[in-house]
Amino acid sequence: MGNSQAWEWSESHLALHLAPGVAAVMGAGLLMGARRSGQLFGALLRVAGGAWFVIAPSLHPLWAGGMSGMSMGGSALSGALSALGYHYGTGAIIAIAAAYAVGALNPTKSAASSARADGSERDLSAAAPQQSKSRVEVRA
Repeated sequence: MGNSQAWEWSESHLALHLAPGVAAVMGAGLLMGARRSGQLFGALLRVAGGAWFVIAPSLHPLWAGGMSGMSMGGSALSGALSALGYHYGTGAIIAIAAAYAVGALNPTKSAASSARADGSERDLSAAAPQQSKSRVEVRA
């Protein structure tokens, strides 16, 4: 990736690969081993890491002084597939899986309470006609 030799670290390697990778791995660790609030933080950390994998290559020229962190060399197809593998596809998979975890960990309380309220209202409405019939029968 980039114009550097293999196993030679640069600022773009740190900002585009290592930092979001560490965030995603730390988030996964929190998802697996923490309490519920820690799991939610871990899922959000993974969403941020995945999103950074996707947007960082586009933003990299802003802080790198015009250098592109995505220069792959080779053919256009090779460059496109490398970008998908290194950044866009990886980030999308991480962010989608983490967003699913956020949704699974954070159920809405209003939906649960409205479901209980709907059930009790149905019970009351079903019981109400029976009560009125019994009152009518008592009066008659």
